[in-house]
Amino acid sequence: MRSLYRDILGVSWDELDPAVQHVHLNVTPLARFAGTFSLKAKVPRAMAILLAAFGVRLKPNSDVAVRLVVMRHGETEIWRRFFGRRKVETIQSAGGGNTIVERMGPAELRFGLEARDGALSYRFDSTHVGIWPFRMRLPNWLAPRGTAIESADADGVRVEVVIAWLIAGVTLSYAGIIKAEEPTR
Repeated sequence: MRSLYRDILGVSWDELDPAVQHVHLNVTPLARFAGTFSLKAKVPRAMAILLAAFGVRLKPNSDVAVRLVVMRHGETEIWRRFFGRRKVETIQSAGGGNTIVERMGPAELRFGLEARDGALSYRFDSTHVGIWPFRMRLPNWLAPRGTAIESADADGVRVEVVIAWLIAGVTLSYAGIIKAEEPTR
C-alpha cells in the first residue's frame, strides 16, 4: 500500500507507533478523522488580514470540533481540515529527502519529517510564495514558522501544532486528539 509519508520517511517509518502510521496509511483513496482541539490564537490585526486572505479565520482561545479528510491524488494528498465550519485545505507532496511540502494558495511551507520515540515530528524548513514555477523563498524574519507532532494516545492520535512568526511570536497553536471515523454507507 502506497503512503506519501512512508515514502518520505523510508526506513524510519517503522519507528512510528502503529496508531500514527494508521493516520497516514489508510488514504486509499479517502480517510476521515474527527476530534476536538483546543485552539489558542494571538493574532495581530495585520496578520489576521493576511490569514483571512488565505481563507483562515479562527476564533481564538476556544475548543473546536475538528474534522480531517485526507484524499490521495496521484503523488499528492489533499488535506481538508474543518475547524468548526471553517475549512483549511492544503496539498501535500514529497519535497526530496525527508521533506514534505504543504501548499495553500500561493504559499508553500516545507517541513522536515522525523520519526522520534514513536511520534512523527514536523520541523519547519522554509516558506515560499508565488505561483509555480515562479516562487521565491521568504526571508526567515518574514516567514511563518511551524512545528507539529503526532503521537499515539490511548484515545487516538494526539496532534500538537504551533505557528509562529519571528516578528510576532507564537500566533496560533492547537492541540487535541483525532480518531478515525467509521466509513458511512
